[in-house]
Amino acid sequence: LSHNVSQPAPPGFPKCVFWKPSSKGDGYWSSDGCNVTWISSNQTICNCSHLTNFAVLLDVYGGNRVISPLHEFILRVLTYVGCGLSIAGLFITLLSYVIFGKIRRDAPAKILICLCISLIAVNLFYLGLSPAYFYSPSSCVVVSVLLHYFLLSSLTWMGLEALNMYIALIRVFNTYYRKYILKISLAGWGIPLIVVLISLLLHFFKQPVYVPIDDYKICWIQNQVFYGCLVAPFAIIFTFNCIIFCLVLAQLLGLGSRKLKHRDSRRFRKKSA
Repeated sequence: LSHNVSQPAPPGFPKCVFWKPSSKGDGYWSSDGCNVTWISSNQTICNCSHLTNFAVLLDVYGGNRVISPLHEFILRVLTYVGCGLSIAGLFITLLSYVIFGKIRRDAPAKILICLCISLIAVNLFYLGLSPAYFYSPSSCVVVSVLLHYFLLSSLTWMGLEALNMYIALIRVFNTYYRKYILKISLAGWGIPLIVVLISLLLHFFKQPVYVPIDDYKICWIQNQVFYGCLVAPFAIIFTFNCIIFCLVLAQLLGLGSRKLKHRDSRRFRKKSA
């Protein structure tokens, strides 16, 4: 369903709804089964799973969240500067590993290289491909999928880096794994792909998942799926990294205390002799 307006809509947030009558003779506007799939200054496209009386309501209370052109320009400049510095630092890191071959032979170096590649891709897609007004709805889906995938891959590689640190510093013994790099590569690039494929199946067969947000800002994940396909993986990996950090910190502090006790015992034996 497409709703066109002859004049640009005032500041606000369109919402697809239908009139749901009640047993008392009145009714109310409900958004059950309806989702906004496209928003522009003169058009709103809705996707509904039923047929009834439809309308597009404008959330005027959200109008105070529309930032001024000056603030938007400042935020845009800060975004470009911050992402540009991040890309430059990541590129220098990759260049260092390319030039100095000896430092990229072990597993931590390869994990860091993959993490840098994922983060560079996230920044590039966010800077160059995110504005929705450049694209058709199908292109918006492509942009959202790529952003989603590389964000998840960045998170996954961070978790794999923590896992490798656990193996190297905590487990220590019996840590040889056959085709270790191949296995972590499959996990680092494959797990995010599975999540994105699930999101795409939901998008094409149930309800739109990747939609433009706030008229021209970015193409991104709809709120209902956002928590399950991005927030939940982030929470899991963040919790895992915190646990590994505590274990590694305890291990390092334990090594320091054992060295101190060993040094004190040696001094005591020397004095006794």
